Amino acid sequence: MIVNDTEKFEILRKRSKKYAIAPEVESDESFSEFLEFFLNGERYAVENIYVKEVYPVKNFTRIPCTPQFILGVVNIRGDLISVTDIRTFLNLKPGIITDSSKIIILSGKNMEFAIVVDDVAGISKIFLKTIDTFMTGFSEVTENFIKGVTPERLIILDGEKLLTDKRLIVNDTL
Repeated sequence: MIVNDTEKFEILRKRSKKYAIAPEVESDESFSEFLEFFLNGERYAVENIYVKEVYPVKNFTRIPCTPQFILGVVNIRGDLISVTDIRTFLNLKPGIITDSSKIIILSGKNMEFAIVVDDVAGISKIFLKTIDTFMTGFSEVTENFIKGVTPERLIILDGEKLLTDKRLIVNDTL
């Protein structure tokens, strides 16, 4: 069988069309941006939609008669923001505040507060389907505020749960 160049081209085109597989296209909704940070040598992240700002740790004013996990308040451009020791709140090993420590201001519909972290690593895009929601090895308190863990062992905190937890609301009328 003698085949000319036009026939070869047509055969190859049909073959490639038959075996071509369209690549899976990830939609914009299948990933989200997260702010990564460190606590006690572990990598954590919170969804960027809950992060208002990141600051170096400034002097904060201690407030008497508050829970142990409330470190005090800090004045940022005239706004008093409560500062939470997220380690104590999540029942993690205590840490110390150093020159590289940062405060991350989390903000939601009706709540805003800061958490102290060891350092900030940056922002990452994470495909939501890669987050493993089946977790073991965390305390019950910690597990309640974790969305999941990525294959790279990045622990994803649930920003919405943190921002709606009643223990973080100071109510002096109780």
